[in-house]
Amino acid sequence: AVREAMDKYEGRRLAAVVIVSDGQNTAAGAQADRLLAARQLATARGVPLFTVAVGDPTPPRNITVSQLQGPGEVRKGNTASFTASVGYRGFDGTPVTIELLRSRAGSDAWESTGVTQEITLGGDEELGVPPPSADGQAVRSQDVTLLVPAGEVGTFTYKAVIEPRPEEQIVTDNQAATTLRVSDEKVSVLLVSADS
Repeated sequence: AVREAMDKYEGRRLAAVVIVSDGQNTAAGAQADRLLAARQLATARGVPLFTVAVGDPTPPRNITVSQLQGPGEVRKGNTASFTASVGYRGFDGTPVTIELLRSRAGSDAWESTGVTQEITLGGDEELGVPPPSADGQAVRSQDVTLLVPAGEVGTFTYKAVIEPRPEEQIVTDNQAATTLRVSDEKVSVLLVSADS
């Protein structure tokens, strides 16, 4: 943007260029290199470059259910295993409850499956979750396994949900869904073995 502004007014005398920013890098590429290149361009053209920081420099505290993975199909009477990926920032050590809901495909009527799991966000090296960052602001994640019996034939949408916390700044990403078909059809399996 700095190069574009300077090119637009090339040949004219610029008193200065003022950059107003929240400090968040929204473009691809190394941010430090881009800022250095802008400063060098302004210096080469003899234009003072000033920056004004606006907004809150603290990233928002957030809990998210980024995805729900599970089988595409199971037989009636078996157990379906779902994995919910839970991301969070600023909530290390916070206990939350994740609940698995279900609806028939095409319906908006959600019902509880009775499957819930209480977890504590962060700091469990045994589960492969690294310890929290010094400032608690790094985005971290952990996987949660939810098991539900497949007792009814049909196609269902399952949704993993974590109730938003009052101190969360983003509350629209606390759920993720996937589809599961429960069948009672027999499956033919051919087993070929070289052993005699």
